[in-house]
Amino acid sequence: MKYIVIDLEWNQSADPEQVKESLPFEIIEIGAVKLNENLDQESMFHQYIKPTCYKKLAPAIEKMLPYDEETLNKGKSFVEVMNAFFSWCGKDYIFCTYGDTDLIQLQKNMDYYHMEKLKKPLAFYDVQRIYRFWKNDKKIVSLEHAVEQMRIKQSRPFHQALNDALYTAEVLKEIGREKWIISIDVYNNPKNAKEEIFRKNKKGTLYITREFQDKITAMQQRRVRELRCACCGRSLIEQIGWFASNLTIYYAVGYCKEHGYMRGKIKVKSTLEGKVFLIKTIKPIDESEANSIELRQKELREKRRERKKRIRIKE
Repeated sequence: MKYIVIDLEWNQSADPEQVKESLPFEIIEIGAVKLNENLDQESMFHQYIKPTCYKKLAPAIEKMLPYDEETLNKGKSFVEVMNAFFSWCGKDYIFCTYGDTDLIQLQKNMDYYHMEKLKKPLAFYDVQRIYRFWKNDKKIVSLEHAVEQMRIKQSRPFHQALNDALYTAEVLKEIGREKWIISIDVYNNPKNAKEEIFRKNKKGTLYITREFQDKITAMQQRRVRELRCACCGRSLIEQIGWFASNLTIYYAVGYCKEHGYMRGKIKVKSTLEGKVFLIKTIKPIDESEANSIELRQKELREKRRERKKRIRIKE
């Protein structure tokens, strides 16, 4: 198994009216590092990509990157670069990225050029998420912040694809493998029951549903609403039933006699075709977090009562 640590830079149109809906961000640079099973660096890959959609760098992008349109025009086509990249990756590998955005944009660009889709479910290591898990911190931090906090030598400028890939590799190597957790990319989400995804990792369980016509139909499914212990798989004693925290997030709390409190969380995701699919996670929590969720539920109920009262007064 090889670890492909990848970083991408992309450009966008400076004119909102010129944005292509099928490709809002065009990849212009790719950098990657290949690590072996011992996490030793085997080789590197770097290439500029000649733009075809947005040939002029947006001001914000131009300010951030150390190269210009002339450099990019000397690059190769996206398809040519990606064919060379996947050949370099080999057959047995897993992607590692800082955050989940790079893989999303990679696949959008591949779709735009009608390239073969990546296999699904696409498992990868989200180094940003692993860093947060390792630090036991809910805050999302930049790569620069992680490098600084881990006291990794900053010998190269950031915001260059290969440099950022190298820094990401160093962050990953500094974190013990027992803290690594697998993430699942959902750009190509499950379309039917056969493709649904269930995974168990160090933080709990993950369930990604098939597509449904709407959120109400999705939330009515038995497998969606059931609460099972993330440790032993037994049915939980419901403490707090599913409630909407906002339009796309639901919470619930259950209790396992052996493993304690478990928090259920559902994220509602929309597809380009207007359908929805759900991402449900269940993880162990302590009593104080269970109480915080209960307090959140009570606050939301009170706000709804206040809104209804104001509406009745107006009528």
